[in-house]
Amino acid sequence: MLAIYHILKKQNVVHIIACITEENETSRKFHERMGYENVGLFKKIGFKSGKWLDNFWMQKTLCPSDQPKEFVPFSSL
Repeated sequence: MLAIYHILKKQNVVHIIACITEENETSRKFHERMGYENVGLFKKIGFKSGKWLDNFWMQKTLCPSDQPKEFVPFSSL
């Protein structure tokens, strides 16, 4: 697991998200391999190089919980 995930777990972060343009298949597949799931698609949300882009929103759960713990600032770790 990446070091950032260990830090985020120590901070009691429950979910993390990624926003990826639909045409960026490499990034989408990378995030899927890292355990992210597609949770939404925003149509024509970005405009770049003369064309509209759709964006995927992906989510990964780090600490499943019905009652999240208090967030711990990085400076307190």
